[in-house]
Amino acid sequence: MRKAAANGLVCIYKSGKISDVDKSLILACRSSILEEHYDSPGTHGKAHSDRGIGVDFPY
Repeated sequence: MRKAAANGLVCIYKSGKISDVDKSLILACRSSILEEHYDSPGTHGKAHSDRGIGVDFPY
């Protein structure tokens, strides 16, 4: 689900049909979008955590 959402944001960004404010909001997420997905196992009964999504996002 998160990969599909990230791909959607990249497509919207690339379309150029959004405001500068929206572009900067999407760019603020760029490092997380680009970072390879990693699951961190939970400890002591806590839920696991995720990092990154792993979607290509060229400027």
